Amino acid sequence: MSYSRFAPDSDVYVFMGTGDKLHCCRCGLDPAGLSMEFIADDHREMLDHLERHKEAGHRVPDAAIAELEEEARELDSRRMWQNRHNLS
Repeated sequence: MSYSRFAPDSDVYVFMGTGDKLHCCRCGLDPAGLSMEFIADDHREMLDHLERHKEAGHRVPDAAIAELEEEARELDSRRMWQNRHNLS
């Protein structure tokens, strides 16, 4: 599932890959321009990464940020519930 694709209003391509890892494909933050791929372990890490894109002047769709934030909140709530009930 992709959160954002390259488009006139987007300089980032972010998707959920295998193993629940989030990928920023052909990441424009690579200083050497080597078309690196940034891989985040969770939604919060990807949100931080996308903030760096915005600080660099890259276009990051608001909808991608909103969707990642919503999913991060849902996952946080699920983890809190599981911890409260000693589930994993």
